[in-house]
Order: sequence, then structure tokens, then C-alpha cells
Amino acid sequence: MNRVASKNIRRGVLTSALLWLMLAHFLQGVGWASTLLLPLYVEYLGGSRAVIGWVMGLAAISGLLVRPLIGRGLDRWGRRKTITAATLTLAIGMGLIGGVSDLGGLLYASRLITGIGVAALFTGYFTFASDLVTPERRTEGLAIFGVSGLAPLLVNPASETFGVSPPDLQWFFPSLSVLVLVSLVPLYRVPEAANLKTTTKAITTTGVTWRDLCAARLWPTWLATVILGGLAVLFLSFATVAARRAGLEQPTNVWLTYAAGAVLVRLIGARLPDVVGTHNMVVPSLTVYAMASLLLADASSESAVLCSGLLAGFAHGYAFPVITSQVITRVPSHLRGTGMAVFTGIWDLSRLVLAPVLGAVSDHYDDATMFALGSVGAFCLLACWSIAEHWLGRDDRQWVRDMELAGRA
Repeated sequence: MNRVASKNIRRGVLTSALLWLMLAHFLQGVGWASTLLLPLYVEYLGGSRAVIGWVMGLAAISGLLVRPLIGRGLDRWGRRKTITAATLTLAIGMGLIGGVSDLGGLLYASRLITGIGVAALFTGYFTFASDLVTPERRTEGLAIFGVSGLAPLLVNPASETFGVSPPDLQWFFPSLSVLVLVSLVPLYRVPEAANLKTTTKAITTTGVTWRDLCAARLWPTWLATVILGGLAVLFLSFATVAARRAGLEQPTNVWLTYAAGAVLVRLIGARLPDVVGTHNMVVPSLTVYAMASLLLADASSESAVLCSGLLAGFAHGYAFPVITSQVITRVPSHLRGTGMAVFTGIWDLSRLVLAPVLGAVSDHYDDATMFALGSVGAFCLLACWSIAEHWLGRDDRQWVRDMELAGRA
């Protein structure tokens, strides 16, 4: 066990290193969270629901293409170096929005560059955080750390409170890119927790690569990621425009209840998954997320929309750290960055495939059909997950133990 993790046992989850990392994560997260307002700007420029889906899903293309490089960078070059490069990339992508005045090439270039930055930051920060918490309290630690990524969602309702309208988003995104750059200051207060030379030797010794993380024994974990990613893209891409359809004067308030629900369960019940077992939390949390989508499908009032956001926040608050913890637990430690790259890559693949498809469904039918279809699909996949977890989950954990032993041989 590394020195930082040993300190966590004695002093609890919130060490100074994790707090500095949370501050850095929060500052860059303000930049990422603000991009959830982009559908409003695309709609202002004349984009349809399908166009919104393509624009929001486009970032996943570049993110997926660089995922192998991100995993290798985290495992071989280090967490901070990889996160630093990603931070600069995200700031550039957000800055380019300042020149976007139509649905032309610059908008798509911005999304491609932003996708690279977000992909590496998403992967890098949670990999770094997993280094800083002890295995006995891993899910709790990741849940608390995740609050620093959810709190930035408050920038969206705050933007409307301060009078930022869709046309103003052209300068709003470049302005927030400054905070993204400032996140590098607290980042460099966090020491690297892993011995990269030992990690590199382990990878070479075992001959295990990121492709091995696609083995059948890991299917339950990746299937749960697909379900969560699909439900998340449904909300992240379309909840704001659906709230406007329902008549909310400030549609971004749906993110206020979403963030409140996610933060609340993490502050009050963060230890529950470690107590009852993460595998016992997958179905309940994802079921609540699907139910929130069903509620939004039929929402015709402000209270219904805000309630759906709250339920989705509750679900996200548990589902994301639970599945992340399973990835960290079931993937060999010397491939932690690579495993997280696969995990976040599946998340991005869900965005790439589902955002345009769901947007087209909404254009052809309506928003209610889109949300209902997403919920039904989630329920069907959850049934498949239960079967896969029952038959493959135990073998998956044994496979990890075998590979850990091979890495130490």
C-alpha cells in the first residue's frame, strides 16, 4: 500500500492531497459544466434537436480516438503531466467558441478539441483520486471527490440569474476558460501517488494491454457503464431544452436540483455502497435514473421537471462512484489509468452513438417519446447486467487477482 493511502486510513478520506485535487477538479469542472449550456446556443443559431445531438456527441469522437494515448500517458508519464496537457487543450477548445457565429466548421472544431481535453481530464482526475483513497473506503472517497465535479453544475442556473442569455454564451465560454487554466495551481500541490517506474515494469512484465480490459470477464462492469452513460447523455444533452418545452422560465434550474440531489446523497450516504457492496447498488441507482427519465418524458410543469432532476441527481450520486469503484477494484493496479480510459471511453461512445439517435427520435416524434425510449432501453439492459454479473462477476475478480500476482512475479 502506498504512503498516501496509508495516511488515509489513519486520518480519514479527506486528506490535504485529496482536498487540493478536489479544488483543481472543481475549477476545471466549471468549464466542463458550462458546456451543458451549448445546446441553447446551438438552438439560438438555428440548430434542430438532431443537430444539437450531433454537436454534443461530436466531442466523443476525438475523445475516443485519444483514449489509448490517455491511458498510456496516465500509467507511464504520470497523472499530473497528462492532466496538465488536457487542461490546456480544454481551455483552447472553449476559447474557440468566441469566434462561433453560425453552425459552421469552427463550432465543430471547438467540440473536437474540447472532446480531447474533457476525455483526458475525466479519466485523469478520477484515476488520480483513486490513488489517494484507501481500498477499504474507495467508493466513499470517490463519491466525496465527485462532489467537486458536480458542484460546478451550479454555474448553469447562476448564468441565467445573472442575465446570461443564449447569444451571450459566445463570450461566456471563453471567459470561463480562464478558470480552467487556474486549476493548474492547486493541481501541482498534489504529489504523484504511484511509482511510475514500477508501473511501467509491471506492464512490460505481464504483457497486458488495454485490449485485455475488453475481455468477457469484464463485461458486467462495461455493460453497467453503457447503461449509466446512456441515461446520462439523455439528461446532459436534452434536459435543458425539455425543461424549456415544459414552460420553465429558467430551464437551467433543472441542473440546480440535479446537482443538489447528487451532492446530498454523497455527503449523507457516501459510505453505504462500501457497507452493502457496490454490486448491490447498481440496479437500484440505475433504476431511479431511468424513472427520472420517465418522469421528464411526461413532465408538463415546473415541479415535475425539477423533481426529475432531483431523482436523476440522486441516481448519479450513487451510480457513478459505484461503477467507478468497481472499475478500480476489478482492474489490476498497474493498469489503473488504462482501465479508467476504457471506462470513460465507453461513456463517450454512448454519447457519440446515442445523442444523435435520440435527437432524431425527438425531431421525428417528440421529447416524451425520446425520454421514454431511453428509459425502456435502460431497464432491458439492466436485466442483462444482472445475468452477466451473476455468471461473470466472480470470475472477473479472480482474474484480477491472478494478474496482480503476475505483475509482482
